[in-house]
Amino acid sequence: DANYRSGFDAFGPNGSLLPAHVQYDRVYGSLSAKNPVQQTTFYARVGGGLGEDLDELSAYKVGGNLLGVEPFTVTMHGYFVREFFASDFGVSNLEVKQQLTQEHAVTVHLYGDWAVVKPVPPAAPDWDNIFGVGAGLSFRAIKDIDWLISYGYGINAIRDGSRGGHEIGLALQKQF
Repeated sequence: DANYRSGFDAFGPNGSLLPAHVQYDRVYGSLSAKNPVQQTTFYARVGGGLGEDLDELSAYKVGGNLLGVEPFTVTMHGYFVREFFASDFGVSNLEVKQQLTQEHAVTVHLYGDWAVVKPVPPAAPDWDNIFGVGAGLSFRAIKDIDWLISYGYGINAIRDGSRGGHEIGLALQKQF
Protein backbone atom coordinates (compact mmCIF):
# COMPACT_ATOMS: atom_id res chain seq x y z
CA ASP A 1 0.00 0.00 0.00
CA ALA A 2 1.74 3.14 -1.15
CA ASN A 3 0.00 6.43 -0.74
CA TYR A 4 0.42 10.09 -1.43
CA ARG A 5 -1.40 12.97 0.25
CA SER A 6 -1.67 16.02 -1.96
CA GLY A 7 -2.08 19.41 -0.31
CA PHE A 8 -1.15 17.94 3.08
CA ASP A 9 1.85 19.38 4.85
CA ALA A 10 1.66 18.30 8.47
CA PHE A 11 -0.37 16.27 10.90
CA GLY A 12 -1.83 19.04 13.04
CA PRO A 13 -1.16 22.76 12.76
CA ASN A 14 1.73 24.15 10.72
CA GLY A 15 4.96 24.02 12.68
CA SER A 16 3.76 21.03 14.69
CA LEU A 17 6.39 18.97 16.48
CA LEU A 18 4.82 15.79 15.12
CA PRO A 19 6.61 14.51 12.04
CA ALA A 20 4.53 14.32 8.90
CA HIS A 21 5.11 12.87 5.48
CA VAL A 22 3.15 13.35 2.33
CA GLN A 23 4.33 10.02 0.93
CA TYR A 24 4.50 6.73 2.83
CA ASP A 25 4.69 2.99 2.21
CA ARG A 26 2.98 0.18 4.08
CA VAL A 27 2.88 -3.61 3.71
CA TYR A 28 0.61 -5.89 5.75
CA GLY A 29 0.16 -9.65 5.94
CA SER A 30 -2.05 -11.96 7.94
CA LEU A 31 -2.65 -15.69 8.14
CA SER A 32 -5.48 -17.30 10.07
CA ALA A 33 -6.85 -20.78 10.69
CA LYS A 34 -10.16 -22.14 11.99
CA ASN A 35 -10.27 -25.66 13.39
CA PRO A 36 -13.66 -27.03 14.52
CA VAL A 37 -13.59 -30.07 16.82
CA GLN A 38 -17.15 -31.21 17.67
CA GLN A 39 -18.72 -28.29 19.61
CA THR A 40 -15.40 -26.46 20.13
CA THR A 41 -13.81 -24.18 17.56
CA PHE A 42 -10.19 -22.96 17.67
CA TYR A 43 -9.17 -19.78 15.83
CA ALA A 44 -5.60 -18.61 15.43
CA ARG A 45 -4.31 -15.57 13.58
CA VAL A 46 -0.83 -14.17 13.09
CA GLY A 47 -0.11 -10.99 11.23
CA GLY A 48 2.26 -8.14 10.89
CA GLY A 49 2.91 -4.90 9.17
CA LEU A 50 5.88 -2.81 8.13
CA GLY A 51 5.79 0.86 7.30
CA GLU A 52 8.08 3.58 6.08
CA ASP A 53 7.55 7.30 6.76
CA LEU A 54 4.31 6.67 8.68
CA ASP A 55 2.75 9.34 10.86
CA GLU A 56 -0.27 9.02 13.16
CA LEU A 57 -2.73 9.30 10.28
CA SER A 58 -1.18 6.54 8.17
CA ALA A 59 -0.01 4.30 11.05
CA TYR A 60 -1.41 0.88 11.88
CA LYS A 61 -3.91 1.18 14.73
CA VAL A 62 -3.51 -1.53 17.37
CA GLY A 63 -5.95 -2.04 20.22
CA GLY A 64 -9.59 -2.63 21.01
CA ASN A 65 -11.98 -5.24 19.72
CA LEU A 66 -12.73 -4.28 16.11
CA LEU A 67 -11.94 -7.45 14.19
CA GLY A 68 -12.98 -7.05 10.57
CA VAL A 69 -14.18 -3.46 10.90
CA GLU A 70 -11.34 -1.77 9.04
CA PRO A 71 -8.28 -3.29 7.34
CA PHE A 72 -5.56 -1.48 9.31
CA THR A 73 -7.06 -1.74 12.81
CA VAL A 74 -5.68 -4.69 14.78
CA THR A 75 -7.56 -6.39 17.66
CA MET A 76 -6.04 -6.42 21.16
CA HIS A 77 -8.54 -7.21 23.93
CA GLY A 78 -8.38 -4.97 26.99
CA TYR A 79 -7.02 -1.85 25.29
CA PHE A 80 -8.63 1.30 23.96
CA VAL A 81 -9.73 1.17 20.34
CA ARG A 82 -6.70 2.19 18.25
CA GLU A 83 -4.63 2.84 21.39
CA PHE A 84 -1.27 2.23 19.72
CA PHE A 85 -0.11 3.93 16.51
CA ALA A 86 2.48 1.57 15.02
CA SER A 87 4.90 1.91 12.15
CA ASP A 88 5.83 -1.78 12.46
CA PHE A 89 4.10 -4.54 14.42
CA GLY A 90 3.51 -8.26 14.80
CA VAL A 91 0.37 -9.76 16.32
CA SER A 92 -1.02 -13.11 17.40
CA ASN A 93 -4.70 -13.62 18.29
CA LEU A 94 -6.13 -16.86 19.66
CA GLU A 95 -9.77 -17.70 20.33
CA VAL A 96 -11.43 -20.83 21.67
CA LYS A 97 -15.21 -21.03 21.56
CA GLN A 98 -17.39 -23.74 23.03
CA GLN A 99 -21.06 -24.03 22.11
CA LEU A 100 -23.11 -24.90 25.20
CA THR A 101 -26.62 -25.25 23.79
CA GLN A 102 -28.01 -25.80 20.32
CA GLU A 103 -31.38 -24.11 20.92
CA HIS A 104 -30.15 -20.50 21.27
CA ALA A 105 -26.58 -21.15 20.11
CA VAL A 106 -25.23 -20.12 23.52
CA THR A 107 -21.45 -20.09 23.20
CA VAL A 108 -18.56 -19.23 25.53
CA HIS A 109 -15.51 -17.48 24.01
CA LEU A 110 -11.96 -17.20 25.41
CA TYR A 111 -9.40 -14.82 23.86
CA GLY A 112 -5.64 -14.38 24.09
CA ASP A 113 -3.68 -11.67 22.27
CA TRP A 114 -0.01 -10.72 22.00
CA ALA A 115 1.61 -8.01 19.93
CA VAL A 116 4.96 -6.34 19.48
CA VAL A 117 4.63 -2.72 18.44
CA LYS A 118 7.11 -0.10 17.24
CA PRO A 119 5.36 3.27 17.69
CA VAL A 120 5.42 6.13 15.21
CA PRO A 121 7.30 9.32 16.14
CA PRO A 122 7.32 11.36 18.33
CA ALA A 123 7.17 8.29 20.62
CA ALA A 124 10.46 6.51 21.30
CA PRO A 125 11.18 3.95 18.54
CA ASP A 126 11.46 1.07 21.02
CA TRP A 127 9.54 -2.16 20.51
CA ASP A 128 6.81 -2.76 23.12
CA ASN A 129 5.20 -6.09 24.05
CA ILE A 130 1.49 -5.89 24.79
CA PHE A 131 -0.73 -8.68 26.07
CA GLY A 132 -4.50 -9.00 26.35
CA VAL A 133 -6.94 -11.68 27.46
CA GLY A 134 -10.71 -11.85 27.38
CA ALA A 135 -13.90 -13.83 27.59
CA GLY A 136 -17.30 -13.53 26.00
CA LEU A 137 -20.75 -15.02 25.77
CA SER A 138 -22.75 -15.16 22.57
CA PHE A 139 -26.34 -16.24 21.94
CA ARG A 140 -29.10 -16.06 19.34
CA ALA A 141 -32.08 -13.91 20.38
CA ILE A 142 -35.34 -12.86 18.77
CA LYS A 143 -35.49 -12.54 14.97
CA ASP A 144 -32.29 -14.67 14.75
CA ILE A 145 -30.01 -11.81 15.82
CA ASP A 146 -26.69 -13.05 17.23
CA TRP A 147 -25.42 -11.15 20.27
CA LEU A 148 -21.86 -11.22 21.63
CA ILE A 149 -21.01 -9.66 24.97
CA SER A 150 -17.30 -9.70 25.75
CA TYR A 151 -14.81 -8.48 28.32
CA GLY A 152 -11.11 -7.88 27.78
CA TYR A 153 -8.24 -7.17 30.15
CA GLY A 154 -5.11 -5.42 28.90
CA ILE A 155 -2.39 -6.95 31.05
CA ASN A 156 0.16 -4.17 30.65
CA ALA A 157 -2.12 -1.27 29.74
CA ILE A 158 -1.18 1.83 31.72
CA ARG A 159 -4.21 3.47 33.36
CA ASP A 160 -3.94 6.22 35.99
CA GLY A 161 -0.35 5.33 36.83
CA SER A 162 -1.05 1.62 37.37
CA ARG A 163 -1.25 -1.32 35.01
CA GLY A 164 -4.30 -3.11 33.65
CA GLY A 165 -7.01 -1.93 31.30
CA HIS A 166 -10.60 -3.07 30.86
CA GLU A 167 -12.72 -3.27 27.73
CA ILE A 168 -16.35 -4.31 27.33
CA GLY A 169 -17.74 -5.11 23.90
CA LEU A 170 -21.18 -5.65 22.44
CA ALA A 171 -21.65 -6.97 18.92
CA LEU A 172 -24.82 -7.73 17.00
CA GLN A 173 -25.04 -9.75 13.80
CA LYS A 174 -27.97 -10.65 11.57
CA GLN A 175 -27.70 -13.14 8.70
CA PHE A 176 -29.86 -12.27 5.69
